[in-house]
Amino acid sequence: MAEASNSGECNVKCDDPYYEDVTFSTLSPDKIPDPKKFNAKRSTLAIFEDLYSDPPAIQKKIITFFTQGRHKNISSIYVAQKFHKIPIDIRKNATHIVLFNGRGSIRKLADIISPYIDVDP
Repeated sequence: MAEASNSGECNVKCDDPYYEDVTFSTLSPDKIPDPKKFNAKRSTLAIFEDLYSDPPAIQKKIITFFTQGRHKNISSIYVAQKFHKIPIDIRKNATHIVLFNGRGSIRKLADIISPYIDVDP
């Protein structure tokens, strides 16, 4: 069983040679690193959860993961309760959108998905 250290980091060892060791890190928004510092030979998954109300300086750091992260083998996930509060650069660089049942109307749903689908006029 994996144990987390006080720094918010956890290393999971696996006996299966198919899988490599996995490290989980929890960082505060002000500690988000520059994606250029990541090793492209190692896959990285960055999850940004409910940070849309954080200051513009934090959003700028997150945006670089979506605009430059692919070059460093980084996959990024941005979790938010309000789609339209997500910075436009993140929305434009998203490759997938997952929507869950909420209180929105069909019209609001159409507004969200219309930029991502081809619809004949």
